[in-house]
Amino acid sequence: MDLIEHLSGRRPTGISKREASGMIERLFENPPVSKRQLMFLRFWNRMDLANRTKREVCEWMDNFIQEDHAMVVGLGFI
Repeated sequence: MDLIEHLSGRRPTGISKREASGMIERLFENPPVSKRQLMFLRFWNRMDLANRTKREVCEWMDNFIQEDHAMVVGLGFI
């Protein structure tokens, strides 16, 4: 349960070992967004992306930064 909480930020209750194992597998395959990514999404008012995977948000962030690199650098994000 500690690993699930570490990966997802939530501690599940009342689940079996088999269910926990499945959750861990899914979390490694599609990890949730990081706290830093959430901060970035919140700043740019894109919380609609918060439920996507870490990889999807990373891809969006890369595209966003490439589109307006000077502005993002000027604000101190990178």
